[in-house]
Amino acid sequence: MPLHTREALALLERTLESAEPCSAWASITHRHMLGAIQADGHRDLLSGLGSDEVFAGYSRLLEHYFRWRRHNARWPVRDDVDALDALLWDRNSAADTLYPGVATFFSQSELSAAVKQPYRNWSFVTHLEEFYRECRRIKPRAHMFELMVAHECQRRVPDLLFVGFESVARELGVRTTYPFLDVNLLRLVSGLGPSSRYHYDSGVWWNKMMLRRIAAERVPATIVARSPSSYTAPFAAWLREPAFARPTIAKLKRSRFFEAGLVRRDALTRILTTMTREPMDRRGNVSPWVNQLWALLTLASWYDRYVERRP
Repeated sequence: MPLHTREALALLERTLESAEPCSAWASITHRHMLGAIQADGHRDLLSGLGSDEVFAGYSRLLEHYFRWRRHNARWPVRDDVDALDALLWDRNSAADTLYPGVATFFSQSELSAAVKQPYRNWSFVTHLEEFYRECRRIKPRAHMFELMVAHECQRRVPDLLFVGFESVARELGVRTTYPFLDVNLLRLVSGLGPSSRYHYDSGVWWNKMMLRRIAAERVPATIVARSPSSYTAPFAAWLREPAFARPTIAKLKRSRFFEAGLVRRDALTRILTTMTREPMDRRGNVSPWVNQLWALLTLASWYDRYVERRP
């Protein structure tokens, strides 16, 4: 299902018109896919969204689990002290160790440099503390993967998936069902430990192992064992295309958002300069500067449309 740059620019404009700022640029490709489904005459979609959140398919969940293990090994606590409480005593350690779930875009230091007073003192760690403490009160013996999946279901799924994807489906009249978000399934899966979720074999970490074992009885082995792929938008690659980059960046530069007293305009200048110099990180992934540009673009477009009420 190809999506060319000029088509993407029009889809971007539709995405930026959303009633809420969209944190996932995959909404662009999702809108394209749903448009094709609708054009083919279909009105129902069975979606796999939620499987990564419920079965812990993202590699960053495993990374945060290892951070948790390393922290406990470095700072062991007495048997009568809860390890999570001990971690929360140190806010810096909590910020690096606890799984944040939803996209943060900016590190704490980058955020402090980008926003104006009094917002520089704001920290997302307090939200994590509140959430994980509440989970511990509900289930004192919950292990870290239970807490991370709970965060996915309480925060990422409603704040990202349903904002960025379900609203598009409703707009286009495509009824979408999400079997991986079934409440009964969530009760069964949330308690799975790390060995039921991940497996290391020949230098490769395999994810969603329990789901793969179930699928192995029903689908061909070539499908179960294939490498995961994503239908996300190549936003960084589009920004290297002048036909896409010029109007997109021009739209952001002329936004009145930077006059609202929230974000410094020189933060945008720094992001654009650094992004041009460092489009990819050391691992070949999209530079975090591109993610920051997306965050500012969606927020500024929303501000211009709904606060300043500019066409």
